[in-house]
Amino acid sequence: MSHQVALTVITRIKSGETEALKQLLNSMSDNSANNNVIPFGKLSRTHFARFMVLDESTGSDGSVIAPGLVFMMDCDAPQDRNLKELVDVAGAGLDKIFCHCEDYPCSGKITSRQRLAYLRAGDGADGEAGAERFGLLRFSRPQLSALDPPGAARRPVDPDGACA
Repeated sequence: MSHQVALTVITRIKSGETEALKQLLNSMSDNSANNNVIPFGKLSRTHFARFMVLDESTGSDGSVIAPGLVFMMDCDAPQDRNLKELVDVAGAGLDKIFCHCEDYPCSGKITSRQRLAYLRAGDGADGEAGAERFGLLRFSRPQLSALDPPGAARRPVDPDGACA
């Protein structure tokens, strides 16, 4: 049995596109497994997936934080195989969603390679840049352990996301 890995893509939504994106994402909720944007039921190794819109907000320093889109997916390892499956199964749907976001290659014919590059570039696993850009909180394992109930068993997590 393979272990699970997580993918988190964080990207900015283009100015003026937030409401249209919300409507598109809401249209998917009636039939999440077999909708015509991203048919999650056809992703054979995906256990959980969610899109979340972060509305424009104000940072603690008073600066405006642009709206953002977060895509989270938990799937069987290796992660790259699942990204390729996502792009193969739902490429056109990914285009519909991420064309509302900055830096997505919306003009012309979008290739699988371009989609994969965009998803990999927005993956929050590579560092804090995406989280800091949107004012999100990140917790280290010691900080999270303080939230565990007393006596809770904890499993160490390796850098590839596998639980020991």
